Amino acid sequence: MKQTKEQAKEQAKTSAARIERLTRDISEIHKLVDEGCAEITATAQMALKWLETPEGCQRLDVVAEALKMIRHSALFTGDCSRSKAISAGSTYRNLAQRRLREAEKAADEARVAQALRDSAA
Repeated sequence: MKQTKEQAKEQAKTSAARIERLTRDISEIHKLVDEGCAEITATAQMALKWLETPEGCQRLDVVAEALKMIRHSALFTGDCSRSKAISAGSTYRNLAQRRLREAEKAADEARVAQALRDSAA
């Protein structure tokens, strides 16, 4: 079947709209990743500077908190960019990341259960 001029125009409009949406989605993903990486970099730099101080090696709890913030920022950045990419049509799934998330969730649940047991004793 031959495509009419009207159908061709409509198809071109639809394609242009899809391209425009994809461009916006890519820009938003870029922004999310850029901001997340900047936050991770800043936190890592602060932790490294802290370790250079005399108190830094004695108070590793501060470094541990910085590492938790870095992990949180990385996971948040990944979640946001992954969600946006999926909504834009990406079908990529990181199975290793999924297993890590499941292990972290199980560890968190075990810590909570232990804390509850400890508080009840």
